[in-house]
Amino acid sequence: MSINPMTALQLATMNPLETDPSVMAVQLELPEGVAVVSGTAELRITTETATGEALDGQYPLVNTGDVWRVAEDAQVRMRADIARVRGWEAADPNGTNGSFSAGFAPCAVGGGPADNARFTMALQLEPGGAFLPLFDNVPLTRIYDAETVGLLQPCR
Repeated sequence: MSINPMTALQLATMNPLETDPSVMAVQLELPEGVAVVSGTAELRITTETATGEALDGQYPLVNTGDVWRVAEDAQVRMRADIARVRGWEAADPNGTNGSFSAGFAPCAVGGGPADNARFTMALQLEPGGAFLPLFDNVPLTRIYDAETVGLLQPCR
């Protein structure tokens, strides 16, 4: 699975570790018949160092309309985790590797999604900045296999 190539170029010049969690936002455009399972939308930072230190930080997102933001109580923890990772990078930039991602678990509304259901997910990392499309009008089956999409549990 790959992200939008233009977004990849833009993200190459940005560092999520330099963005305050209060600014980070995810925009989702879900197809008819799909919603987000309550409590599953999150940002995630995973990092490991050559010396064996590791971080797997998961930060819940809360829905504010069609935009999801880092929950206020998770922002404090995320800031501390970002500071820790930045310290590791400063000490050993070549020995520190990690990833930054956004995710959610889908559920079915009504009869669920059409076989050709598509979605968009975009990320904002600058105050008032544009939302950068990670996935732009791509088939839901690009993220979740066809069997999983066909067997989505009803939303509660």
